[in-house]
Amino acid sequence: LLSYQIAENSGISLDELQEYDKNIVHHTKEINEGRTDKVRWKHYQYIELLMMEAYLDRYFRDADALAEEITRYCNSIFGLMSEGNYTLPFKDKKITADELRKVAVWCATGSGKTLMMHVNFKQVLHYAQKYNRKDFDNWLLVTPKDVLSRQHILDMKQSGFDAIVFSKNNSAWTTSNCVQVIEVTKLKDINGPTSVDVAAFGENNLVLVDEAHNAQGGDTQKPYRDRLSRRGFCIEYSATLGQAVDNANGADNKLLREYGVSTIFDYSYHHFYHEGYGKEFETCNIDVEPDDPSMFIYEL
Repeated sequence: LLSYQIAENSGISLDELQEYDKNIVHHTKEINEGRTDKVRWKHYQYIELLMMEAYLDRYFRDADALAEEITRYCNSIFGLMSEGNYTLPFKDKKITADELRKVAVWCATGSGKTLMMHVNFKQVLHYAQKYNRKDFDNWLLVTPKDVLSRQHILDMKQSGFDAIVFSKNNSAWTTSNCVQVIEVTKLKDINGPTSVDVAAFGENNLVLVDEAHNAQGGDTQKPYRDRLSRRGFCIEYSATLGQAVDNANGADNKLLREYGVSTIFDYSYHHFYHEGYGKEFETCNIDVEPDDPSMFIYEL
């Protein structure tokens, strides 16, 4: 019944929906082969994977047609709104195919973004190959710090990926058969002892970005990161995407336009908690003297 409802109300045919489901099952089996903790998707995770299937299918089939369809939708929605004191970055402004090279996934901490990322990676490669898109020059996973890089490598290896920490001495730099994990702070416009000229990667890369909010709001690293997928494809993941956009500076709020176009899935903490996945807590005040070290301790 749900399948028929989706097919009827979304513009996705039942045949397409069944094909998308088969793909998700296939990719999930692949990442489960080497895992002791087998993946069983929660409802919201499956919906994210399904939305990614539909988007990638349309994007790699005909990105221009998808851009026109989204433009028409935005104009129909925002054309009914009064601007008032708000900037409407989509109204009467054509969305281009280049803007669709990036999608953003907004999911709460603890919602399983890492595992969804692994299947999203396989989904991009599947549709790029299906529609004869030329190979990406590199597969890159960008993180905010080295401790996350190491954790991602362990996680990716459990899911069957060949993943390494990026190094200018890696022979893997010249091949796209290995996921290279690099901290965003190492991306520069000149080579250095701990940095690499971003131009060396070219612009035709498949890029996954973890904790994407750490490179927004005027952060100097974001332009370097964006250049990696200027002619490729990028998926960004963040638990606080909306807050990062709200805090951005600029009268025209370019980030609002950018992430308004690219955000494919919103399961932020509000939804995560509302559906029972958040943790309950209680804060108790402690009656102590001002100079007592215990005054800074909270009992949960």
